[in-house]
Amino acid sequence: MDVKLWDYDALSANDYYGHKTSTNCFNGSTSVSAGEWTGLPAEEDFFFETHSTGQGGSCCLLNVSVVYVDTTKADS
Repeated sequence: MDVKLWDYDALSANDYYGHKTSTNCFNGSTSVSAGEWTGLPAEEDFFFETHSTGQGGSCCLLNVSVVYVDTTKADS
């Protein structure tokens, strides 16, 4: 699964911050896939986008239980 990160901008084009590919998320409900983006601006309106969840068809749902924001790199 490919996950893209965007910064919403109501007055111009949204800023794109790249993508991460997750594969472990389809190995059961306790499996975790993680992507890391660094050097992002201090914004409040980021959003994620993904297409072709599962086998690429419309058969599957994507359930996200938690999104963590880790600022330890910024704190050092």
